[in-house]
Amino acid sequence: MSKTKVSILTSLVLLTMAVSFIGPVRSQVEEVSIRFSGHVTGDSLIVYGAPMAGPWPNPIEWFGLAKGTAEIRGCAESVPWQYTGSFGQTYGSENLEAKGHVNLRWTEGENSHENLLILDLYSTESTMGFFAPDADYFSVPVGGVPPPSALRFDGKYVSGSMVQRIEGFGLFATFLLPLSGPGVPPVPGVFTILLFDVTTQRMYTLIWTSQDTEIPIGQGGPTISVPAAKVFKSKVDIVS
Repeated sequence: MSKTKVSILTSLVLLTMAVSFIGPVRSQVEEVSIRFSGHVTGDSLIVYGAPMAGPWPNPIEWFGLAKGTAEIRGCAESVPWQYTGSFGQTYGSENLEAKGHVNLRWTEGENSHENLLILDLYSTESTMGFFAPDADYFSVPVGGVPPPSALRFDGKYVSGSMVQRIEGFGLFATFLLPLSGPGVPPVPGVFTILLFDVTTQRMYTLIWTSQDTEIPIGQGGPTISVPAAKVFKSKVDIVS
């Protein structure tokens, strides 16, 4: 596949701030049941640093390419939501169940020691979600919501002989339709996972893409080439 250089930062900001543009339509509307799933395998961009109210840590402490898998499955009782984007009919949920996992590995340093990130994600009674069945798009939680409405995660970060337990709040989302702005080429399909570790007060940003993509790291930062994922699947179905 040819590489697509995109301003993916703009799209991720839209994703994580989406709550500003959506709202539930609850009056005289019946709930629908939704099943959703996402599965991605292959090369991933990983970025680590202090947390920010957006997709990138700031300051960024390190970044690079990793290989691994991320997956999530769940169900949600949802109602129609209003959204200014082009995803077709969209739905929001304050009543959902979801479980997922992340397994990444990469090497760094002069001795090329191996690093691992292994964790499980799960919903709570407060987790919210946003779904677009026509586009097979979802975001759990809704972008921009406070941590109590996010997914929770726990697992471990391994660097050489060091093993560190991590836990905190997470977001798992995918968009498959182009998001663009003035002078910005269409964005390919993207899986995004944001993880805030409450122990270290640091943030991980993980990104997989459906085609070879050059991603600028933050405003004015370097650009890194991210190969297309080997497996890239996202599904959102209304089941009742």
